[in-house]
Amino acid sequence: AKHQHTRRHAQRKPAQQTESAYTKRHRQKYPMGNISTAPEDLASTGKGGLNTKVLASKGKGDDGKLGSGISTDEDHDWHGYDAKRGTEDGKKFVLDSEEGRDKLELLLKRAPADVAEQNPALARFICEACLRFRKGDVATANDRMQNYFQWRGKYLSEGFQDQTIEGSESLSRLLSSDLIRLVANVDGSGRYGFLLRLRFHDPNQTSALDIVRMWHYLLLRALRCPSVQTHGFIMMGDLSGASFGNLDTRIPKTILGALSKNMPARVHRIFVVRPFMMMRMVVPILRMFLSKKLSQRLVLVSDPTSNAQLKENVDLKLLPYQPQGSESAFDSAFRQLLDEWRKEEEERRTSRAAAEAAAAVDAANGSSSNQENEQQPKEASDTKIAT
Repeated sequence: AKHQHTRRHAQRKPAQQTESAYTKRHRQKYPMGNISTAPEDLASTGKGGLNTKVLASKGKGDDGKLGSGISTDEDHDWHGYDAKRGTEDGKKFVLDSEEGRDKLELLLKRAPADVAEQNPALARFICEACLRFRKGDVATANDRMQNYFQWRGKYLSEGFQDQTIEGSESLSRLLSSDLIRLVANVDGSGRYGFLLRLRFHDPNQTSALDIVRMWHYLLLRALRCPSVQTHGFIMMGDLSGASFGNLDTRIPKTILGALSKNMPARVHRIFVVRPFMMMRMVVPILRMFLSKKLSQRLVLVSDPTSNAQLKENVDLKLLPYQPQGSESAFDSAFRQLLDEWRKEEEERRTSRAAAEAAAAVDAANGSSSNQENEQQPKEASDTKIAT
């Protein structure tokens, strides 16, 4: 029996070597750790699912460890995210102070000229968020601000103009779906929470780029709250009823890359709620591409009604997990928030149009006045010559 086992093993060995060579030539990129993806690579649909053979075979390197064979386009980099924040004296940074206003004006002078010209309100908002994110350290706040505007110019079709719900059909459709919700003041520090319900995502119908743009819109909505700029936000992914067919691995890869290098936002906690069995295999790989500190803040939650860490960090009354709560009431509250955002955007659009019209009238009156002033000296001169 031992001899037969040895012969069978010897017969299989060449096949394994051939498969390994094939894998090296046609290795599928597992993109979770790539921090830069071209928008055109995210624009396609039909990229759902995850080949479990990638995890079972290609995900194992020569040392046999899960994930060591995963290839990436470039190294993940959380250096700027984890860099020491604040001033050397350790004092609490207050933006609404003389020192804070001086630093803000200094940072505004370093904002890209095209941003300051096209959308000065956006330039000021991002500079404020970056200063609070870096606790007043101007050098690292400037790095984050420059990186953010580069990212925005690359990924948003609006460029440096404001994202609006009515200005994007895909954004309006996704926000009206049940995929993701933004919940305000989920803890005592005023943090906001993102709740993603993966079962409502269909990669065959929605591109990764549209999801990333929606996430950016909601993130900037959350950052309008100063406490979120200072204390960060909480990410929650509800995987109940979902499968790998609902998963597009380009999305977490792009979002993690944006958080590590570009966004003036800090992740306080990540909760993976009610994960299905195969997803538990992916989470250890996901940790590989997070910073050490953030990896420690990623928590698996089997039962959201009884998990101690979830209860400690999130007010469960605001989520659809309490017995007396319901998803319909939860969704209704978010849709009311959407209506408020639409109304606010319409008022801003009307106000901007009125300001532009007034400026046009002033410009026309100024031109007419200049022509009259030029005409009067000429008439006086003609009269003098005639006399």
